[in-house]
Amino acid sequence: MQALNGIANAALASVLMQHVPFSRWTGRGTDAMQFSLRQSIIHLLMTFVLFPALILMVSNGYGALADLEHGIHTELEAAATKRAQDTHLWFQQRLQALTPLSQSPTPLTVPMLRPRLQVLKQALPDLVTVVVTNKTGVPIMAFAGNDMHSEAVTGHTSVSPTLLQDVHTTLHPVMTEMHLDRSGQIPVVTVLFPLVVTQQVQGVLAVTLDVRPLAEMLETGTPSHQIQMTLLGRNGRVITRTHRGPEALQVTNLPRKESMRLLAGSTYQWLPSTGTTPAIGRWARSFYLCTVEVPGWLPGTLVAAVPAVMYQPQLLRFYTRQLLLTLGLALLAFALAAFLGRRLAAPLTRLAEATTNLPDRLLQQRAVFWPSSAVTDIEALAGNFRSMVDVVQRNVAEIQHTNETLELRVHDRTQELLEANVKLSREIGERSQAEELLAERTERLEVARGVTSEITRELDLTRLLQLITQRAVELVRGTSGVTYLWDETTQTLVPHAWHGLGDWMAEVRVGLGEGVTGMVAQRREGVMVNDDQMSPTAGPLFAILSEPLRYRDRLLGVLTVNNEGTGRIFGASERDLLLLFAAQAAIAIENARLYEALETRFARLRTLTRLNQLISSSLDIKAVLSEIAQAAATLMEASTVNFWIADSATQT
Repeated sequence: MQALNGIANAALASVLMQHVPFSRWTGRGTDAMQFSLRQSIIHLLMTFVLFPALILMVSNGYGALADLEHGIHTELEAAATKRAQDTHLWFQQRLQALTPLSQSPTPLTVPMLRPRLQVLKQALPDLVTVVVTNKTGVPIMAFAGNDMHSEAVTGHTSVSPTLLQDVHTTLHPVMTEMHLDRSGQIPVVTVLFPLVVTQQVQGVLAVTLDVRPLAEMLETGTPSHQIQMTLLGRNGRVITRTHRGPEALQVTNLPRKESMRLLAGSTYQWLPSTGTTPAIGRWARSFYLCTVEVPGWLPGTLVAAVPAVMYQPQLLRFYTRQLLLTLGLALLAFALAAFLGRRLAAPLTRLAEATTNLPDRLLQQRAVFWPSSAVTDIEALAGNFRSMVDVVQRNVAEIQHTNETLELRVHDRTQELLEANVKLSREIGERSQAEELLAERTERLEVARGVTSEITRELDLTRLLQLITQRAVELVRGTSGVTYLWDETTQTLVPHAWHGLGDWMAEVRVGLGEGVTGMVAQRREGVMVNDDQMSPTAGPLFAILSEPLRYRDRLLGVLTVNNEGTGRIFGASERDLLLLFAAQAAIAIENARLYEALETRFARLRTLTRLNQLISSSLDIKAVLSEIAQAAATLMEASTVNFWIADSATQT
């Protein structure tokens, strides 16, 4: 069974691995797994035969087990009912024989009882002892042995109060649980008969019976020796049983200790505790049992049990037949699958052989033999290959014709490509140079815009001139620079700010037309000189860039930037930047001058206002004259102010 199940599982796993895209679902790859058509047909047929066969076999197995358990129920119920009736008859015979002894109209005596007991002993060999007790259960007479001789009562125990109470209450015989006799070798039960004299219980007649004949009767009367019979008495205690030993079912307190499965009526299946035992092992160790109440007023239950392992060969024969049938179906399916796979795969194999090295065959113009098939799909595939080969042959002819003129066309095309490459390389170089120049100009314009914004905000003339000089040098990447302002009085250019030069520049004065700076002031146009030898203010310079500072055609000064010792000359881009910067610098200088003049005017107005307020509010002539003198010195920028007051008396 396990081998067949393994074959079915392997076939199913192969089908799933070939046709289900597990790798794509798990994201491990998109390549489909290759498989053989013939192998797939075999796997599919085997799978669709084995699995239904296994399912049918399992279903039939459940049905066979149900039929088997129904037969067990019927057999156990019949056997238990028959043995219960036999048990009832066995006890009934002994009760009928012993009841007259307990119904004597006169008190019992030893001479009266012994002859009658000897007769009963011959009729009932299983009679062991007879004890007569008083109404409190204390023995007063005892008889034992094959001759039922009288013996001392000292070796006999009193009747338990519970049993004595049952006898007094029911006025019927009461049976004890099975126990051993005084020798400890014979299993016996004791039946207690009430001794009624003049309708009053005067004592108890305790009759001890050997139960071994009862066990032999139960065993010999059972149709199968595997059926175990157990007679239970009060409180479920065992009276007698037909089987003993480890293989016998211990029926005492079964429902409380083990699991019970109801089959039908009073028939159950007892299963041992789960533990680590597999299900088949639990079933093999289980018992089927049926309980039947013994008829009559003596309490008792007869339990008929049979081990499940007894029916294991029957189930084994059933499953063997089923497995052989399934194996036959599997072999038939395998043979059919192999035949169909070979029949369907043969045309595909011939088609693969026909298309092997197909390009070489077409180039060598060898004939191709195409297979034919009764399967529509395979025939359509072969037809597609034939159509494809026809198209390929036409294309090959065209390619061969094209190859004949290919060399000439390749030469012409190569020449055209070379010319185009040269032109393209030149255009790429020009474009790259233009892009570099544009990027550099854009960068400098951006810097110039930032610098212009910076100098426009500065209103202090001294700091503004220093800032203009420094930013101009940085803008055109010079080494030094000077900002000259035009002095109308001396008609010279006076340096007011410089960068990268010493303080000796403070003594320099440049007239119109003197050097590069004087030429720029005279012409009112910028000059760019490289390798200059004309500057009267310093030694030979490598390059000079100078621009006039003009505001509305009025010369404000000259901005000059030098480049010494760097090996770099100025270009048109630097000149354009400095020209743009000089125009903005001139506006900033004029704004600073206007702001300075406006501040001076505001200071004078504040001085006059304060003086006017003092003259109007003060009567102290000396204080007024002092303030007037101080205001005059401030407004006239004089160091000394004197007041002369005319004295009319002295005419001085």
